[in-house]
Amino acid sequence: MGIKTASFILFLALIIAGIIWLQVFLSKKENKWLGLIMPLFCVMISLSAALGLAFFAPVDSTGNNVSMIFPALYVFVLFNIPTVILVAIYAGYRKKRKKNSEMEIMKIQDLD
Repeated sequence: MGIKTASFILFLALIIAGIIWLQVFLSKKENKWLGLIMPLFCVMISLSAALGLAFFAPVDSTGNNVSMIFPALYVFVLFNIPTVILVAIYAGYRKKRKKNSEMEIMKIQDLD
């Protein structure tokens, strides 16, 4: 493995770690909509990739567009893998936040 390949892999790992850190940071915030920014961004990228593939489909010899439904669906599903991961991070932190707030409410009620 060359130095260029190793540095590229390290660069990609740092970008992925940064994206995950940003998602965790946004998911921990009190505003619940902040944690949905990154998944929404991923969905928009997957839609643009799938629609771009479908709209720029090759034309066969008869002048008809080649059916690109399944390849576009495949690209959409493949590009939404990060979306599922980011939503799982969001759901985990929101569940933890909700549990902690309920515990705080119970502590306050116990003091009264």
